[in-house]
Amino acid sequence: MIHQVLPAIIGELSEFLQSRLGISEDQIVLGGIVNQDGSVAVEGNKLVVSLINIARDGSKGSPSNAFGNPNPPVYINLYLMFAATYASSNINNRDYIEALKMISGVIGFFQGRTSFDHHNTADFPDDATKVSMEIEDIEFRELVNLWSQTGAKYVPSVVYRLRSLNMDEDLITDEVPPISGITT
Repeated sequence: MIHQVLPAIIGELSEFLQSRLGISEDQIVLGGIVNQDGSVAVEGNKLVVSLINIARDGSKGSPSNAFGNPNPPVYINLYLMFAATYASSNINNRDYIEALKMISGVIGFFQGRTSFDHHNTADFPDDATKVSMEIEDIEFRELVNLWSQTGAKYVPSVVYRLRSLNMDEDLITDEVPPISGITT
């Protein structure tokens, strides 16, 4: 479900940033700033959207065996970092200003559009429930730790919480009877 919902929302954000700021589609990347081997994953002026945490949504109550369902849905919150990378070699900081513009665009988009579902978002999965986006307050120490753990240098960024994504897989489990009648 995560792999379907995030690209759908990022697609909507991409359309907004393209129309408002003239940012090309290839400037928005869903992934990490740094590769697993520590090398830089993106170069130049990009808006990188990274999943930085997944947590159970406590506002939906505790998982229980409601209505006889042995596996009730789990609701999760996704924490997403929107980081605007830029070419640091630009002497007059024009790229840094563009990075700030991208972050302002992200904040403006989610301020005006706080919820997403299959009715208002192209490519949003039909079986996903409505989700909402909230800006997440990150204390300075936490922010330093976050950037240290990513292995990247700080760039203008903002963290949002995608609330209440349902994870409900209707897995069918077959009961296979033991094998009998085999003699050796």
